Amino acid sequence: MNKLLSLKIPGNDQYIPGPPGFKFANSDSQTSLGFVLSSFLNIVFLIAGFLMFYWLAWGVMQYIFAGGNKDALAKARARITWAITGFIILVISFAVSQYAQTLLPVRENQPVTNLTAP
Repeated sequence: MNKLLSLKIPGNDQYIPGPPGFKFANSDSQTSLGFVLSSFLNIVFLIAGFLMFYWLAWGVMQYIFAGGNKDALAKARARITWAITGFIILVISFAVSQYAQTLLPVRENQPVTNLTAP
């Protein structure tokens, strides 16, 4: 069966269809909600890493072209400090997400149980 871009809700064998004509994946593991969220997080981490590098390079260029101006040097130093702080936060959040991924069990084809009110 050829599947389009779709999400598979855990515990349910049906798919939520995506836009017609856009082929996403043929396997069940690539259409699960967990796969979509982890792919989204990987993209967010890549964008954040690019922005951190851009911010750091901007601060370095400001520092080089400050020309001894104390205000410009202070702004450049602050920009570099914030870029390094962002990098540390990015690395810590990536490590936490990878650690959480190893803690959470992979549940494939688990039946959904009905909850009853007490």
